[in-house]
Amino acid sequence: MVEAPALPSLPRVVKATIVKENKKTKTGIGFKKKDQAIVINKISEGSLFGGTDLQVGYECLSVNGQTIRDPKHALKIVMDSIGEVTLIACSGGPRPQGTAVTIVKKKQGDYKPGLWFRPLNKVLVRISDIDESGPFANTSIRPGDVCLSINNTLITDPGTASQTMKRAEGLVAMLYFSLTALRENAVEKIFLDENRKPCVVSWLNEDLCTVKSASGGLINITLRFHEDGTCEDVAPWKNMFSRDEDAGEGEDTIIHLHWYNKHIDHRIQQLNKILMNNMSFLERSMKTTDNGSPDAADKLMMNLTRLADMHRKKLLTTEEFSQAKAKLFTL
Repeated sequence: MVEAPALPSLPRVVKATIVKENKKTKTGIGFKKKDQAIVINKISEGSLFGGTDLQVGYECLSVNGQTIRDPKHALKIVMDSIGEVTLIACSGGPRPQGTAVTIVKKKQGDYKPGLWFRPLNKVLVRISDIDESGPFANTSIRPGDVCLSINNTLITDPGTASQTMKRAEGLVAMLYFSLTALRENAVEKIFLDENRKPCVVSWLNEDLCTVKSASGGLINITLRFHEDGTCEDVAPWKNMFSRDEDAGEGEDTIIHLHWYNKHIDHRIQQLNKILMNNMSFLERSMKTTDNGSPDAADKLMMNLTRLADMHRKKLLTTEEFSQAKAKLFTL
């Protein structure tokens, strides 16, 4: 019997920090390349990383803030590091198209991350603006994208997003959905002109675009996208009625209703179906995704016990022990 393919789910982004005494300290972690990604293929039981939320099969996104090129690069950073080693990874398995993770470094005491949020609906939160001088300015995030989680905290309202971002220190991992890319790709896929060529699409902002025939045909519309995920033609009458150059006085319009329904309205309905299906999937995922592991408290106690043991053996100074302990409570 052939098993049904696994359904896409929101990835879980994990930030794990360990403390190495020196370069020779064993961490018990290994990496390999799989499907163009660098994944964790080994976590030794009882090792430093064994007491974290990392799991075999998770994709390694960064080590100490550095983007990973290949498995050897990831292992070298871990081995060469002394003191804190922070690894950010994300759970494997099929993910919804359009989801991505961006990682930035936030300065200690910086309460202005340069992001503004507003509700998209009752569950999803949209990034409304990005400060050009902030840490997210040079990332792939764009205004209009949907913020799904920050350091594995699910974001379901703007207040949670702002407070989580303010509390975060050091490396900040944001899981987001590119609503902007979804709209762009869907419009380009759906709207072909009379010669089956892609229409010329120009975006005025994240919610408004013009669509015109590439070969000078009749398609010339402006689409406005709404908060509920749907879109509409701003001025449908422009394509339904047009001036007949050969018409006499009083015969000023030709009705193109059939043509409009076939070439414009039908495609807008297709476009709305794609947008609504993706939005509904995101909403369901946010409602069913586990916001953290069920044994998080046990793992916290395990890490605290390990740090206390290292402090007792004088592998950590009192200052290093305090700093590492405080770090555990902010992960």
